[in-house]
Amino acid sequence: MHDGKRPIVRCADKDRYTSIAAIDRRNVRVEVNPGGTNQVFDNAHFPHAQLNQRRDNTGIFDDLASDRADVMVTDGAEVDFQARHHRDVLCAAEVTRAFDHFDKAYWMTRDPALKTAVDAVVRKNLENGAYRRFLTW
Repeated sequence: MHDGKRPIVRCADKDRYTSIAAIDRRNVRVEVNPGGTNQVFDNAHFPHAQLNQRRDNTGIFDDLASDRADVMVTDGAEVDFQARHHRDVLCAAEVTRAFDHFDKAYWMTRDPALKTAVDAVVRKNLENGAYRRFLTW
């Protein structure tokens, strides 16, 4: 699956934080989960923003929803899922494209038949829109 970093924000701000430059401002509070690709991305791209590092992910989206933070930049799949989960409060920011690009894969035992079967299911659900419908349902 192809993915990339995108911002999630309160719905009222979905047209505000649409670029790295719009986020990298001294008055913008960016939630950061430690130890992963989001932290590496945030440290590299937001030297001027207020990076609020959380001990874990459990409160990040509640902080955004309750105005204790302004934005989180994370994998697009998580943005879509959390926006659906916090419907009418959190939204994907209106970016023209992801801030970066990467591929995702499943880690599984080395079994060619299993890989072929999993690839077929994933490909079918990506191509027929089932995956996208699940994220935005």
